[in-house]
Amino acid sequence: MDETLKHFLESIEAQSWAEIDAMSEEVAADHEEKTDRVLSDAEQRADSTKQAELSGIARDGRLSLDARSAENRRRLLDYRNACFREAEEEVLRRLADYTKAPEYPACLSELVSRGLEALGMERGEAEIYLRPADMRYGDAVKKKVKGISVTLKEGEFLLGGVIVEAPSLGRRADLSYDAALSEQRERFTEIFGLELP
Repeated sequence: MDETLKHFLESIEAQSWAEIDAMSEEVAADHEEKTDRVLSDAEQRADSTKQAELSGIARDGRLSLDARSAENRRRLLDYRNACFREAEEEVLRRLADYTKAPEYPACLSELVSRGLEALGMERGEAEIYLRPADMRYGDAVKKKVKGISVTLKEGEFLLGGVIVEAPSLGRRADLSYDAALSEQRERFTEIFGLELP
């Protein structure tokens, strides 16, 4: 019986070891599967976080580049505007000086002749507008016009020049310095994309 008992105990022990080995293998396989899943999830989260960070960095880089580009465009526009204002101030100063020069009244007469020619007038009636400060030259300008009845009127422009109107033709030639400056301002704005006051 001792032998039978020994054999029985060995058999139970062997079976127990086999079950322990099977359970150990099962636990190891389950542990390996769970470890792989955890590692895979961690890698995916890390990749996702890395992608989000890279996207954020790229977005921030684009925003930074866009901001710098916008700032550079704004500074260039400010510089162009400043240059135009400086040039315009110089033009206004020179016009003010020129309208005080002794040759200015002759220039007004020449502008009237050009205006009448532009309107195709050789006879009839014309209205000549002078700025308020130039009305004193009206008689001299009127004497230079031949064959046309001229009426002098005070214009609402301030820089100088003349406006010649032919009421019977419904036409007008604006040769005022105000109109010329306004036209130049529009051209500069169109060409250079300026923002003028």
